[in-house]
Amino acid sequence: MWRFASRGDWADGIVATSSGATDLQLAPPLMRWWGDMKTEIRSNWSHAILVCGKCGKKAKKRGLTFGRKGESFRKALKSALGTKKGRKAPLGLVEVPCLDVCPKNGIVLVDSRTPGQWRIITPEADMDELARQLANVEE
Repeated sequence: MWRFASRGDWADGIVATSSGATDLQLAPPLMRWWGDMKTEIRSNWSHAILVCGKCGKKAKKRGLTFGRKGESFRKALKSALGTKKGRKAPLGLVEVPCLDVCPKNGIVLVDSRTPGQWRIITPEADMDELARQLANVEE
């Protein structure tokens, strides 16, 4: 017999029906185990920037560097933006698996404020200007 809940009695999760068959109900034991779990978490992000992770790995493999210090794209953009980490930052920098564009000498970037316009960033791009454009919050 399978046991789905790690705490509580497993019999709490099995209920006999009028036809004699048993149905598995996971809600009561799991709700007891998790308690009052948060369903929403506050964030200070005004928008998010999606960066293609596959492009970043390929650029690193090819020896492409960005910014003044010759860093990887993500590090160069993060230092140019000068933001905090995680949900307390004014904007989110999120690396996504692959955006299926794969430029030869660049990295694909999507700003969540303009999802219809994707950008291809080359190593020659001015990171400070890019950071100014991305951090600009129009209210």
